[in-house]
Amino acid sequence: MKPSDYRLVGCGILKDEIEQVLRERQWNMERVFLDSSLHVDLDKLAHGLGRILGNGEHRNIVCYGTCHPQMEVLMAKSGSRRTAVQNCVELILGSAAFNKHLADGAFFLFEDWALNWNRVTEPVFGTNPDN
Repeated sequence: MKPSDYRLVGCGILKDEIEQVLRERQWNMERVFLDSSLHVDLDKLAHGLGRILGNGEHRNIVCYGTCHPQMEVLMAKSGSRRTAVQNCVELILGSAAFNKHLADGAFFLFEDWALNWNRVTEPVFGTNPDN
């Protein structure tokens, strides 16, 4: 099979990196990126992935971590294959740096999450009166 036989479904937080890899390898495939902030609302994440992945009508390669506790169930329902990516922060930093910073108590915040913080967190957690 060739890349154009597949559709890549990924988290928007990795869009630039994924697009670069696809350009470098000259892989022409359909791509769908979901909002990177969906991981704070598991119902919306499951609904979004379920809607995009469908029920097997597409050959999906899913570039997502374990952002949802039923990620494997979602993959099985749609017949999709998920890449070995387990955590977007770990993918970008590398396992050793990620684990060191995590052990040191780091909180990881990507620019996209910071720029959309209130839009994403307020519907789930409410407003912060200290703003």
